[in-house]
Amino acid sequence: MSIKTDENYLKKIEELKEYLNSWIGFYYWETYYTTWFWTNISMPINLSLTLSTALIAAQASSTGNLLSEHDYMILSFTTMILTTVNSYFKPQIKSMDSNAVLIKWIDLGYKLDDLAFDIKTVEDQYIEYKKLFSDVSKQASTQAGNKNFLTSWWHYALRKWYGPESENWISSKPIPDVKKSEKKNEVVIEMTELKKG
Repeated sequence: MSIKTDENYLKKIEELKEYLNSWIGFYYWETYYTTWFWTNISMPINLSLTLSTALIAAQASSTGNLLSEHDYMILSFTTMILTTVNSYFKPQIKSMDSNAVLIKWIDLGYKLDDLAFDIKTVEDQYIEYKKLFSDVSKQASTQAGNKNFLTSWWHYALRKWYGPESENWISSKPIPDVKKSEKKNEVVIEMTELKKG
């Protein structure tokens, strides 16, 4: 392999790495917010339905009046509304589906980590990055129809606030407890001392 060909491969590998780093991070965070949203909607609804159904069943089977007629009517109406919302929007199913997609993005991110820190020939690296690029494209296309206006808006706002580079899968910032110092033209990484509390 010629040096010129090697340089072309290296340039393309760097372009693919930057592209994958930003898009895997983007889709990971988008899916994370969606999962968080549906999980925090489904849990209170399901808990409320369980408790209200138990109270209605207790009222129906008790000989004495557990609830007043007015309270029983309000509880029954609230249960009907919650059941309708739960049946129509299916937040628990959407939460589980979003979580499954989130796991796929995490898996793709770990593959990028492996590639970024693996030692292979330039040609092998290029082939692996192209394969990961194909996998990311397939995953992104399967997810395109599963958008939520609220979580997309939230994701957009946070992306604007913190900047797009904050979502990169591989962060360009150093680990917080590590400082760099230069000694005799060499970069030495030293762990900071833990504070005694």
